[in-house]
This record gives sequence, C-alpha cells and structure tokens, in this order.
Amino acid sequence: MKHLITPADITAQTVISITAEAHKLALAIPIAQGRHLRPLLGLQLFDELLSFAESAPELPAARDAASMTAYEAARQAWRSAAATDPLLTLLDEVTPMLCAWALIEAWPSLIGHITPAGIVLKTGKSEGTTSADAGLMREMFAGLRELAVFRGEELDAWLRRNRQLYSRFLPSTPAATGAGLIGGCFFG
Repeated sequence: MKHLITPADITAQTVISITAEAHKLALAIPIAQGRHLRPLLGLQLFDELLSFAESAPELPAARDAASMTAYEAARQAWRSAAATDPLLTLLDEVTPMLCAWALIEAWPSLIGHITPAGIVLKTGKSEGTTSADAGLMREMFAGLRELAVFRGEELDAWLRRNRQLYSRFLPSTPAATGAGLIGGCFFG
C-alpha cells in the first residue's frame, strides 16, 4: 500500500521527537491508513487517493543532504503540477489526522521492545528494564488518542463541506431525508 505520509510528516505534525525511530513510524502508516482513513473515506475514494499518491515521488532510501534536496525539489514540482487536483487538497486535509493515528498505532513499539525476557521499556537515551508508571502511560496514550479522534472528526466535517469535489465520498451516516425509519433503515 502506498504511504500517504512519511515519518517526517509525523514528526512535523505531532508531538513526537524528531529522533524517533523512523522505521517504526513507517510500519504504522499503512495500519493507520487502513484502520482509520479507509473507513472514513470509503473504499472508492480511498483507492482513488492512493492511486493519485502513486504519482508522487518516492522518499529516497538514502537520507543524505543531496538525495533529500532532490526529493524535495521533485515533490514541489509534483505538487505544482497537481495544484488544481482536488485529490491534492484531500491529501493535505487527511495528513494531520493520519499523522495522529500513525503515532497512536506506533505508540506500543515506540515505548518499548518485546524481548524473550519481557517488555523492555526505554528510559532516557539508553534502554533498560525500568517500569514506567502505568497511570502516566495510560494518560499520555488517552491524550494522543483524543487528538487523533478530533483530527478524524475535523476531516469528516471538511469532507462533508467539500462533498461536491469528491463524488466517491460516501459518508458513514446517511444524509437527513425526512423519511421515516423503516426496519432500521432510512428510505428517501
């Protein structure tokens, strides 16, 4: 599945440190896309957005300055060429929500590793077996989850306002029709 965001997007749009393990963030991106974005957009619009994103330049494997400069130039050229496409606007709108959900999905692997001896929690710049306060961990996770839910609600509202631009968007709740409820379904 094409990644709609990058680990750099996640560090730019969330509270995560820029030194976070990019490979763990990258593993969480398709999970966030599938679990949280696809149900919101519906399969048709989600697939259309993925197809659109296929034309974007790929993030280089080498992260040296020259490769990244070339990538940024290619990305800007791609964005300029697609400036009038509503799918570029949609991609920009889904990015904050998707970054928040990718962080949520990456959270367990970011706070520790599973080893034969059990879960090893990270402490400072080294790794140790110290136990974190469970209450604090739950509180931080709840805050991150609330942010992701909020971003999803914001995206849903934006999509409803711009529905005429995205004909394949099928809201998860039916539009009010004034018709009566018959057997658990609205007919309008």
